[in-house]
Amino acid sequence: MAGRLSATLISVTVRRNGRPKAAPRPMEVALVARVVNPVTGEVLAARAFELRASAGETVGAGKLVAGLEPGAAAPLFEKPVPLPDLAVLDLRFTVLYQNDLGPILGAAINRVVDLLAKRIPIAGDLLGPRLHVKIGNRISEEYGRQSLLLNASATGEPPRTLALDLAAPETVRGVYVMDATGRTPCRVSPPTVFIEAGACAATVVLTVGVEPPPPPKRVRGRTAKARTTKARTES
Repeated sequence: MAGRLSATLISVTVRRNGRPKAAPRPMEVALVARVVNPVTGEVLAARAFELRASAGETVGAGKLVAGLEPGAAAPLFEKPVPLPDLAVLDLRFTVLYQNDLGPILGAAINRVVDLLAKRIPIAGDLLGPRLHVKIGNRISEEYGRQSLLLNASATGEPPRTLALDLAAPETVRGVYVMDATGRTPCRVSPPTVFIEAGACAATVVLTVGVEPPPPPKRVRGRTAKARTTKARTES
């Protein structure tokens, strides 16, 4: 272990949430964070922050984790993450499938990745087409991504506060349930573009730093008195 990741989440600003601008509504979305070894493809840590928000809404980390006070930052992962010499912090912004959205149009073409997977194919995941991410028993569709290369040898430097725009790797098209008007029942929309390739899906504010590894535990040798006591007991 070359160092440990020190990262805290401050806020998530939702730019696109699976509804068109002409028919806004709060939707269930998620920020998915993973630490990946780029050499072996091993997933060193993973966590998803689920929230319900409208486009343009900023949600503080204090509202995403139980027990935190409003305005407080949240650990990006539930426990310290040991790092190899180089690692990748991979962030994805996804929209969970819900009654407002139509069929999972891209899941038959794009890969469905389990959040709890222990290993990923690097070329087809970090750099490839957009993903469908399984969070618990639900499937979510990737709308934006961003990644940071972590140099574990850069220990001792102060953590940096970053505002990262998670950009859409591809254009996302689909359908949604339109609101009922008067006596007209709800209808399914025509094919709609939810986000264009390259557009910002969400902005994530977090602090990132690398801490030195903890000192090795010292193993105490037995004292002469302890050895004498043990010898007497055995005899």
